[in-house]
Amino acid sequence: MRVVSPLYRFVGALVFATALSILTWFWAVPSVMSQSTYGFLVAFLLGGAGVTLVTWRNAQATGSTAQLLHETEVAGERHGRA
Repeated sequence: MRVVSPLYRFVGALVFATALSILTWFWAVPSVMSQSTYGFLVAFLLGGAGVTLVTWRNAQATGSTAQLLHETEVAGERHGRA
């Protein structure tokens, strides 16, 4: 498991806050964007949310400890570890 340093978390939060503030300003001022841009932005955000959800779901454990132990043993044998 990789631990993310506090600096990376801060930079990620800063980028997220900046993007969120820009998007909030775009959504709050309708004269800035046309309707097609709103449509594209909504489609892009929904697609990104869908990809994030599927990636998160695929990253979860299988739930079976026996399967995890078996896969660990097989991987260890392939790499010459007993």
